Amino acid sequence: MNSLRVGFARIDVTPMMGIEISGYFKTRIADGVLDPLYANSVAFESGEKRAVMICIDNCGVKQNCLFTYRKMIAERLNIGVECVFISSTHTHTGPAMNI
Repeated sequence: MNSLRVGFARIDVTPMMGIEISGYFKTRIADGVLDPLYANSVAFESGEKRAVMICIDNCGVKQNCLFTYRKMIAERLNIGVECVFISSTHTHTGPAMNI
């Protein structure tokens, strides 16, 4: 009988002040922190199957970057790319990811 194992992690990803804030039609620069921003992840394992879900407090991640990140994570965890899920909270007061 397989059992389900689950793990959770959180890291503060609040950027330094002075960076561009995304989600606006004009340039805005971060000048303070009201609430910290986080990247949260949850990992699942059942027998030989594993998957990871990551949620980042930002406005979004461009598709080409998303695939690169998923591939790097999958390689590091020795799982398939299809087992790596990444989402954003879509906050308009987070850092601009112009990568």
